[in-house]
Amino acid sequence: MSIHLYYIQYYGLKNDLSRRLSKFPTILDLEEGQSEEVKNFLPFLLNEMEYDKEVLNEKLDVFTFNQIIGYIETSVNMGLLNIKLLSR
Repeated sequence: MSIHLYYIQYYGLKNDLSRRLSKFPTILDLEEGQSEEVKNFLPFLLNEMEYDKEVLNEKLDVFTFNQIIGYIETSVNMGLLNIKLLSR
């Protein structure tokens, strides 16, 4: 079982991400990748979020569901803290 399916489902990311990406007016070229590469990657990203509902009941391979949620929430909180410190 892939871990990312749990948090995609838990946070309801698929529909929100798909909606936001379809309305994104411009994708800028960055050092990490050109806008055309990003546009070509998006269908693969959205396809990766397709899964059968019974997959959600499979056992996780590495971490428990609660560990994953805790990791995501801690990462977000640490990111916000660092942004606040940098914006001073």
